[in-house]
Amino acid sequence: MPKTRSNQIKIMLDSGAFSAWGRGEVLDLNDYIQFIKRYQKLLDTYINLDVIPGERGTRVSVREVERAAAISLDNYRGMRAAGLDPIPVFHYGESFGWLDKLLESGAKYICLGGTVGLKTPVKRRFLDECWTALTDRAGRPLVRVHGLGVTEGQFLMRYPWHSADSTSWCIAPIYGMILVPGMIAGSFSAQIYLGGGNLGDDKAGRRFERLPASAQEHVLKFAAECGFTITDLRNDVYARMAVFVRCLLVAQAQVGNRFRYRRGGFGTVPIRDLPPVTSNFRMIFAGNVSSDPYLQGVLRGAGVEHTLRSYYEHLRDPDSFAGYVECLNAETAYRTAQRKMPRVDWKSMNYHDHRRRQLAARGTGEDEEYGAETTT
Repeated sequence: MPKTRSNQIKIMLDSGAFSAWGRGEVLDLNDYIQFIKRYQKLLDTYINLDVIPGERGTRVSVREVERAAAISLDNYRGMRAAGLDPIPVFHYGESFGWLDKLLESGAKYICLGGTVGLKTPVKRRFLDECWTALTDRAGRPLVRVHGLGVTEGQFLMRYPWHSADSTSWCIAPIYGMILVPGMIAGSFSAQIYLGGGNLGDDKAGRRFERLPASAQEHVLKFAAECGFTITDLRNDVYARMAVFVRCLLVAQAQVGNRFRYRRGGFGTVPIRDLPPVTSNFRMIFAGNVSSDPYLQGVLRGAGVEHTLRSYYEHLRDPDSFAGYVECLNAETAYRTAQRKMPRVDWKSMNYHDHRRRQLAARGTGEDEEYGAETTT
């Protein structure tokens, strides 16, 4: 049995309603309630069983959206009646009257969801209107607010969140990206592209080899603080994940505590005069880490304190949740030496450009000399 941490990682439980909806399944409210009661001591918080409108691949009508919001509210009230205190969700597309109903029901912690994939101006307008309703006249939050999948720097910095969850830490690094703090004025982080795929990819000028020397030094310094070299980051997706996680943890302290961008209010949502709440932001790391010990090690090594887990992942085997929690808190951190992997030390973008031109001139996609020079 693995040795467990003295400071246990706190778990926010999501119902996984969206995953179930995508597979044409419906979650049972009573089963969800019983699962929470069984494992309540292992949970920090848990989200209401909300309802996703319509069917996958079809256009959703206003009527379907409103009906889903009504059922979600009924589920929230049912969980409250069962002695639980879930976090309800207000979705993009629902009328703001439903947000009023959640506040009138006594919700002290609310999720804002349905914004993933929205264009930036649309997302900003929606969140601006939400935060007008959720802050006092000085812009201080009246309830704790969680952003479902809201981890873009501009939106984290704009609003006084209590928490937000992210899967970007375990997705973007697969495509050769890391997140580094403090490189661009007005932003707490910058995404840097390190490799993989087409060597000519520039990623909007964020390729490491094409950064100014001072910016490259900044990236290397932060990587070293995380315990990795540039070669680790180029070749090891888990090393990139670890650096991404560390940057998000650095960002925690920079999220503000007031909404400063109100321009005379939005729509018809009233500004409430209620006592504001204290909200110290926490980043919650989402992703399916149960089957990958390296992912678990990345979170432990970075000192992550909050994760999000889906009930849907344990739907068919509720007993597996206890084992998941035990593995999540085992005393093991990820190190690059744990994995056997090819070590390719790419020297410079100019070198790669030169070699690609040579290969193109020869009309071949392979070159033995190229492999011999770059593989260590």
